[in-house]
Amino acid sequence: MQHFDFTVTREEKRPDGNRGKNLRLLLLFCVVAAVTALVIWLLLPQSSEEKDAGGKADTPVETAAKDPANDAGSASDADPGKKDDKPADSGTTADPGKPADSGTTADPGKKNDKPVASGTTAAGKNGSAKYDPAIRELIKQTGKFRQALTGGSWKSAKYAVVHNVVNGDNLSNLCFKYHNTRAFVQQFNGIANANNISLGQKIAFIRADDWRITISRTGGHLLVERRIGKEFIPFAAFDCLVSEKGTLRDDLVVSRRVQKPNFIDRHGGRLASGTAGNPYGEFLISIARASRPDSPYMPLSIHGRGDQQAVETSVKNGATSMKPEDILLLYYLVPEGSPVRIVK
Repeated sequence: MQHFDFTVTREEKRPDGNRGKNLRLLLLFCVVAAVTALVIWLLLPQSSEEKDAGGKADTPVETAAKDPANDAGSASDADPGKKDDKPADSGTTADPGKPADSGTTADPGKKNDKPVASGTTAAGKNGSAKYDPAIRELIKQTGKFRQALTGGSWKSAKYAVVHNVVNGDNLSNLCFKYHNTRAFVQQFNGIANANNISLGQKIAFIRADDWRITISRTGGHLLVERRIGKEFIPFAAFDCLVSEKGTLRDDLVVSRRVQKPNFIDRHGGRLASGTAGNPYGEFLISIARASRPDSPYMPLSIHGRGDQQAVETSVKNGATSMKPEDILLLYYLVPEGSPVRIVK
């Protein structure tokens, strides 16, 4: 008979390798969580301080935005949509190769002269408003330039360029090329008929890539600069009547240049040049926003000296009035589209 062994043998249980792995993962998770919590705790106070510091930094920015120097003239700006920009500084050096400052006077500590008309920059004993030395010198040079134009010697000056007419040239294209007005080129080259220029004819131009007008309200002068490359170089300056209060902006351009302009009064009446009530005199240079160059804003016009009472009213409303010989030269020099700045 076969013998059976009924003894139960228990199988030895092997250690579970997965259980150890899980314990290690749990321990690693706890360490990472603890480190993360510590980092967050350390960062919380620093973030709060940075937030407080940022809140304090807004105060001087807001104060600077309300600086009256930046908002000068905004209360009396009659032109809707104007920008309250701080006037750009065009320099105060007497060096003719650098822009002159059209927004400062020779002595900032002194009070302004008594106005000729209410709100108008006054003229000094010599008939000129107060200027810094560079502007005074430039006004003298402008007088010499006017004499050179009369005598014809300007054609040999450093600022002049002489063009020899070639096949295909016409005067309008040449004026556009050299940024000179056709009135200037014809007048000072003795060209009676713009359509009648001949091959080999020598025509002189003022060398310029562009022109710019800067009107200084407190300085009481008008500065003309020509651009060569990227640099604007002072070329001429004139004393003028201009309101000390009013629009300050630098987004303007010359819109139109008119000889013997009519004046439209507030009732719609048309007053011819030279008649009572017309402030413009012989010439008018109208100003417009650069975005709308064909829509002149007449209160900011530059004009001559017509009816005296009308001139005073025009200046009070924001216009610039120049002497007859000065507005004539400006009419010749600066073409339509040239930028215009009105600074403090």
